[in-house]
Amino acid sequence: MDINRDALLLYLRDLRDMEMAKYQIGKMIRQAEADYRSDDAQLQGELQRAQQISDPGYWILPPKEKEKEYAWSGSTGLYIMGIIIGIMMLAVIVPCISFGLLGTSILPFLFILVIACGAIVFFCIARIITEASQERKYREELEKTNAQIRARNWEKENRVRQHNAEVPELQQKNALIRAENKKKYGQLRTENQKKWDERKQFLEDEKKKVQGILDKAYSENILPAPYRSLAPLYYIYDYMATSRESFEDTLMHEHLENGFQRILARLDTIVNNQAEEIFTLHRMEAQNTVIIAQNEAMLDELEQIDVSIRDSSRQINATLGDIRDNTYQTAQYAQQTSQYAQQASQYAGIAATYSAVNAYFSWADYLKN
Repeated sequence: MDINRDALLLYLRDLRDMEMAKYQIGKMIRQAEADYRSDDAQLQGELQRAQQISDPGYWILPPKEKEKEYAWSGSTGLYIMGIIIGIMMLAVIVPCISFGLLGTSILPFLFILVIACGAIVFFCIARIITEASQERKYREELEKTNAQIRARNWEKENRVRQHNAEVPELQQKNALIRAENKKKYGQLRTENQKKWDERKQFLEDEKKKVQGILDKAYSENILPAPYRSLAPLYYIYDYMATSRESFEDTLMHEHLENGFQRILARLDTIVNNQAEEIFTLHRMEAQNTVIIAQNEAMLDELEQIDVSIRDSSRQINATLGDIRDNTYQTAQYAQQTSQYAQQASQYAGIAATYSAVNAYFSWADYLKN
C-alpha cells in the first residue's frame, strides 16, 4: 500500500528543509570559527605591534671637543731687532756727522742713512703697535671660540646626563604600557573566546535539536537509509514535486544516482542560492495557522481512515478465525491489518514531524544570518 502522495511530499519537504538547516548550521559553525580565529589573530598582531616600544638605552659621553691652542705667529721680534739695529746705527752715524769724523764729502750719504735708519725705527715701532693690536684681537677671538667650545661640551654632557637620568623612568613607563596592553588585549581575546564558545555551543545545541527531529522522522522508515541526507532528499523531493512519478518509481529511476551526484557537486551553491528562500517559505508556513490546520486535518484524516480499515480488518479476521477452513483468508486479513496499522502509525509520525518542523522554523530566526 502506498502512502498518500500529498502526505509523502509534505514529509519529504520537511526532511529536506531540516537537512538543509543542519547543513546551514554546520556552515555557520565553520564560519563562526573562522571569524573567531581571524579576530584572534588580528588581536595578537595588534598586541605584538603595540608591544614594540623601544626602550631607551644609556648614552655614552661623547669625546670633548678640543679647545683651540694659542698659535700667534707675528713678527714682533724682528721689528724689535730692526729698532735696535736702527738705533745703534743712529748712535754711530749721528756723532760722526756732529764731529765731522768722516769728513764732509760723505755727509750727504750719512744724512740719507740717518733718515733711512729713523724711518726703519719708526716703521718697526708702527708694526709692533699694529701687531700688538692684532694679537689682542686674536686672543679675544680665541677666547670667544674656546668659550663656545666649552659651552658646546657642557651642553652635550648635560644632555647625556639628563637623558641617562630619565632612562629608568622611561623604561618603567614602557613596562607599564606593555603590561596595560597585555591586559587589554588579553581581555579582548578572552571576550572573543567567550563569544565564540557561546556561539559554538548555541549552534551545536541547535544542530542536535535538528538531528533529533530528523532521527525521529527517519525512525518511521518511510525513506530508505541510503537516501537520508541532503543531496538525495533535495533531488527526490524536487523530482516528485515536478512530476507524477510515484515514490517507488522515483527510487528505482535509472538516473537517480547521477541526479544525486549532480546535486552533491554543487551543494554549496544550491544552499547559498536557495536556503534563504526555502527557510523563509517554511517560516511563513509555520506562522500560517490556516495552512497548518489544513495539513494537520489531512494527515489526521488519513490516519483515521487507516485506523478504521485496521479495526474493520481485525473484526473480519476475528470472525474468520472462528470459522474452519478459512486459514488463507485469515492470513490475508491479518497481513492487511498489520499494513494498515503500520501506515496509520506512519501518518501519525508524519504529523508529528510536521508539527516539530513547524515549531522549529517558527523561532529559528538565526538561519537568516
